[in-house]
Amino acid sequence: MTLSRILLRCREQIKISPYPDGKSFSFTIIDDTDGCRLETIRPIYDYLMEIGLKTTKTVWVKRPKVRSLGIWDDGDTLERDDYVVYLKSLQEKGFEIALHNVSSQSNQREDIISGLEKFKEIFGDYPKINVHHEKNKENVYFEFAQRSDLIPAPFQSSLVMKLDSLSRKLRKFSEYKCHSVGQHDIEFLGEVKDSDYYWGDICKEKIRYIRTNIFYRDLNTLKCNPRIPYSSLKTPYVNYWFDSSNGQDVNIFNKILNLKYIRRLKEGKGCCILYTHFGKGFSILKDGQIALNEETRHRLAEIAGSADGWYVPVSEMLDRLLSLKRLKFCSFSGGLILKNENPFDIKGLTLWTQPHEKYLELGGQVFESDDKGRIVIPLIKSQEIFNLLRKGGGLREMEEVFWWDQGAPRWLLDIDKLIEKILRKIHLD
Repeated sequence: MTLSRILLRCREQIKISPYPDGKSFSFTIIDDTDGCRLETIRPIYDYLMEIGLKTTKTVWVKRPKVRSLGIWDDGDTLERDDYVVYLKSLQEKGFEIALHNVSSQSNQREDIISGLEKFKEIFGDYPKINVHHEKNKENVYFEFAQRSDLIPAPFQSSLVMKLDSLSRKLRKFSEYKCHSVGQHDIEFLGEVKDSDYYWGDICKEKIRYIRTNIFYRDLNTLKCNPRIPYSSLKTPYVNYWFDSSNGQDVNIFNKILNLKYIRRLKEGKGCCILYTHFGKGFSILKDGQIALNEETRHRLAEIAGSADGWYVPVSEMLDRLLSLKRLKFCSFSGGLILKNENPFDIKGLTLWTQPHEKYLELGGQVFESDDKGRIVIPLIKSQEIFNLLRKGGGLREMEEVFWWDQGAPRWLLDIDKLIEKILRKIHLD
């Protein structure tokens, strides 16, 4: 197959977007609550509200029974009434409140149970997300969560996947990760049934997503691992894991959220889950008042406010990605066939094709792509089979693919990834 034929085939095929209602990229933040106090985080979240970025903030339910080990293990908890009032106002405005373990020190089973119930009492439901506080003994499969060599490979073709597997065996860590939190002498026991810190069964029942400690240098989190969210047979008490991009303090956050990377995220139709600690240097004293770091303010303004951007909390983004894994998708040169195998409807499914292409749904409805090549299907019902056929198209070269498999031969996509990895490494070195 010639290169021109490959490119022609890519242009002919319809592609699924992970974002609803014609949106072309997505951005969100997950904020660990380490060292966080109401006075220091209020200016940050007030500004996020002002510019329309709805993100995820983690919390501690209560202060630990033992003395905190350092400033990052200290901070406000749900025991502070005015802090709770502010958090509930964030929740009402569309922000997500998640968990950063029940407290900043190790929690035994009975404390975890009471903490989760207190969280539900305040916010109306259990948290969808838990982010491990790295020193806590009750962390579930924490060694797995730090090992980038165990996460799903971003490649698709069998040959490159075999080469990647060999590379993982030769190297302790994959080049694709940014870094993992350092190894600890702590024994993590959240999944060990005969331990006082066991709560794996509760985690499985109450928590949908857990963040790994794999943080990418690339702002486009989903490009680094398109299988997010993912599960593993090695971690049965965790329903789904997700990775994130690295913005852990004000300096790293401002560095990764630069104009070049923002432009790449938008042009590449990317998805960013940016991990940070808003308690680490984001608040400054200005004219006698606590304010948001000016550089951070400018960077956030650059990513916000785009009509093409989908700005939702982390679990909403992950729910969408998970629902698309249960959307069977057969693409071919003349159209596509979809089957929604979710137990719920999918709303606002966005497709990408050539501009001003007309497609006929077998029920008689006509869909035409806009100037950018977008088609939005308002609703695909649960268990519904949905067909779109392009005039003059045929049923040749039909194959089932995932939403992230964008039509080109897999080896070509993987070569593109390998070249990009090499160029990034040269740039970083």
